[in-house]
Amino acid sequence: MPVAQRRMIGPNDGTETQKSGADLRAALLVLLLAACVPAPGRWANPLGWHWQGRTLVCGQTMDFRPSARDDLPGYSPELRRGFCARVVRFLRLHRRYGTKTGYFGVTAMTTSGLAAIDIPSQRHLYSEPTWDFLAGLSGALEVETARAEAVANRGPLIGRALDLALFQAEQRAVQQALDALRARDETAHQRLVGEVNATLNPRDPLLLAALASTPFFANYHAALAGVRTRLGRDIDFARKRDRVAVALALAAMLGAVR
Repeated sequence: MPVAQRRMIGPNDGTETQKSGADLRAALLVLLLAACVPAPGRWANPLGWHWQGRTLVCGQTMDFRPSARDDLPGYSPELRRGFCARVVRFLRLHRRYGTKTGYFGVTAMTTSGLAAIDIPSQRHLYSEPTWDFLAGLSGALEVETARAEAVANRGPLIGRALDLALFQAEQRAVQQALDALRARDETAHQRLVGEVNATLNPRDPLLLAALASTPFFANYHAALAGVRTRLGRDIDFARKRDRVAVALALAAMLGAVR
């Protein structure tokens, strides 16, 4: 979209209703892992399907390739608790540093998952206390993203070594937030972990069919399945090791996009 024609997309934009169905499918794949150790090796696309790097986010198609140069949309800060605007900020960083690290691209993917289900028809997938926690965590993690940019600018690390360093640092912050939640409200902590785990380890036949319906969804689902295989059990959002493993798997998925 030419710059002169760009418009701010707000909470009442018509595309919210038109795109919510496709957004839901993205959500079922990209929930907050908050970028979340065993790392995968060479990425193998499931079913021979190759994701080309483009997918629907907040009603707009966005390109996750670091080489992309198309204009990104503008979103109002209020739209879907600010998740949509954060996706754009993270994608801009991914386009700047994506040849060095997948960290910013993975952060954009996980944030887009939260945005995708933060719509009236699907918000029930998370309880309101869980939403409050995840929205606050998403905002707080922008501080970690700023630190990651500084590291990417000055450090000698690139590739998986940099990915691992950045994901480990971010997930330490996530763990502190989870531990603080558990200390003040054990019930809320258990509910949060249970709700997120249900999306990281899907078993519903209809959900599984949706996850296999397009290249992006099939690849994302395969990334999570690969993590479960390497762990030898279900992914547990409460465990830092699991969240880092998921993040590395998503970074490998992004790295296979050309």
